[in-house]
Amino acid sequence: MHHTRLLLTSLLVLFASASVGCALSIEKTFAVQPGSGFDMFFVTYDDPPLEYPNGRLTLDGGTVMTIDVSVDLVDYLDGTMDGDVTIGDLMFTATGLSFFGFQLGPLCIALAGPSGGSFEYQVLNQTAAFDVVVNTNAVMLDKTYMAFVGTDTFPFPFHMQAEMPLGLADALGLFAGTSEMTVSQDVDEQMIFGTGPTPIKVHILGTVNLITQDAFPTNTLIEQCIAEVST
Repeated sequence: MHHTRLLLTSLLVLFASASVGCALSIEKTFAVQPGSGFDMFFVTYDDPPLEYPNGRLTLDGGTVMTIDVSVDLVDYLDGTMDGDVTIGDLMFTATGLSFFGFQLGPLCIALAGPSGGSFEYQVLNQTAAFDVVVNTNAVMLDKTYMAFVGTDTFPFPFHMQAEMPLGLADALGLFAGTSEMTVSQDVDEQMIFGTGPTPIKVHILGTVNLITQDAFPTNTLIEQCIAEVST
């Protein structure tokens, strides 16, 4: 078992060392997959609070992550490769937002500040894990109903804690830029919409599925959101 672990680790380390010497930096573009989204519930101020279903947000868009993995054979004798993750770009669109029957139009979810975390690859178990805090704001694209929530921009953060199988061949391909990676993240968050003494409390519950691809995804709504958050 020890020899197997050392062999697998050495293959990865030798590959990375031959590529870049002491460090490996992997930039990957991830696209949101169909079916990603959140069920939304209004949360009352009762004790205990009550939750009322309020439709579903459907997600689209993508993000760019850079994974920086240090390459030191001594560090990897335990069969683990650790790295830092930086979110360089992100644009999600969310459609289906409503407020007591009023359709409020699309949301543009974009970076609001530095975002990132850690990446770990367990060589022997052949699993990869992300622990990434994503600091994002949501902006209402249609300002018609802005008075309902008091503002057109509000915090919409994510904490991505995901683990997935990643075989040795796929790991080598990931580092070489030739293989795909799929990340699935369950989200269960309480959020505050609006301002004032009694802002709207919302519970979102759902899943975000991301898969690597060559180019950042685009469509008319994504382009509108990019223009909105760039002004």
